[in-house]
Amino acid sequence: MFPDTTSEWKGYPSAIDGVRRPYVRLIAGLPGSINLLVLGDGVPEGGFGVTAPVLLYWLVDEFEYSVTGHGLPSLAYKGGVYVKRARRSKLIQAYSDDGILSANFPNVQHFAFVGGDDCVEFLTQSDLTIVPFHSVEARHEWVQQVHEQMRNSLLGSG
Repeated sequence: MFPDTTSEWKGYPSAIDGVRRPYVRLIAGLPGSINLLVLGDGVPEGGFGVTAPVLLYWLVDEFEYSVTGHGLPSLAYKGGVYVKRARRSKLIQAYSDDGILSANFPNVQHFAFVGGDDCVEFLTQSDLTIVPFHSVEARHEWVQQVHEQMRNSLLGSG
């Protein structure tokens, strides 16, 4: 359901607020979860890790956001509250209109992270876990842990 030119977004206050020139990167992880790394000016040296269980997620080139008018104007990031949560979107509507989906997934939330290169959106029934990394080493350790969990899951030992 991209582009969704009828979606309406609201800021989701977090520790990432105020980041300048944000860069968001998708980190591989366990099936049914998303792990994002958010870097930029004005954040701790190692950036932020964002984790949530997800129903679905996708990554879109920032250029596509710009030329399609997806979520504009309320999805645009202007330096204030960084994380956006949809107040209204075609995906939320699809989940609430479908009896089976709404019965199995009653509290769906739609989040967006707009970066300079890529933008990530996902659906979840949970709040986000946001962790600051105060060093590049702490960030690398987190990425390694995420990859190790994924490896163990795939090999059946975790």
